[in-house]
Amino acid sequence: MKVALLYSGLVRTLEHTWGTTTKYLGRYSPDVYYYLNEPEKEGRVRELLRPRGLLAEADPVLPEHDYHTRLGPGLRAVQNDLRQMYGMMKVNELCRSTGVAYDWVVRIRPDVEITRGPEPLESLDPALLYIPRINNWFGYSDRFAIGPPGLMDVYMGRYTAFDAYFKEGGVFQMESFLAYHLRNQGIKIGRTQTVFNMLKVDKKGMLTRDPPYASPEWGDWQ
Repeated sequence: MKVALLYSGLVRTLEHTWGTTTKYLGRYSPDVYYYLNEPEKEGRVRELLRPRGLLAEADPVLPEHDYHTRLGPGLRAVQNDLRQMYGMMKVNELCRSTGVAYDWVVRIRPDVEITRGPEPLESLDPALLYIPRINNWFGYSDRFAIGPPGLMDVYMGRYTAFDAYFKEGGVFQMESFLAYHLRNQGIKIGRTQTVFNMLKVDKKGMLTRDPPYASPEWGDWQ
């Protein structure tokens, strides 16, 4: 079984999360791909992950249009979320450029600390794209996903579809957009049992953990 692990984002907590990722997914000997927006840390990422593919570049300034006029709850700016989507698109393109035929593609953020691993990948249905049952926030959790390459192309490449979604009245909120996008593309969803903390580093350099957030009213545990 060929498995690809796709990373994008800041690496400040990666040393703390990589061990849990390998604990639950290491038995598949996944090929790792990384879109790195901190070029100065390329050496450390290569040393720790030994990726098959890595693209390092400084953060681009992405067009914000009028997205700030319709922000989701708790949001004050849009650039970081746009860069998240952009990074996912770029790392997926990097993976596909190799021509390797993968059975499963896993999207994971470097700040995801897995506490309960996914089902055995060989037991999953390749007709489905698997989303966590937690952190859905009225849409679909966008921090972890498992799917076959074709479906993950849709998941990872959604950046280019965001403007049309917003013009149709969508709110600037990543979970809501993901749910809209996958439904609009006719993607069938499965639910993975994967559970994780989100790791952060505060202003004093201290590591903190955000536990899973889940409530039936947010679309969780479905």
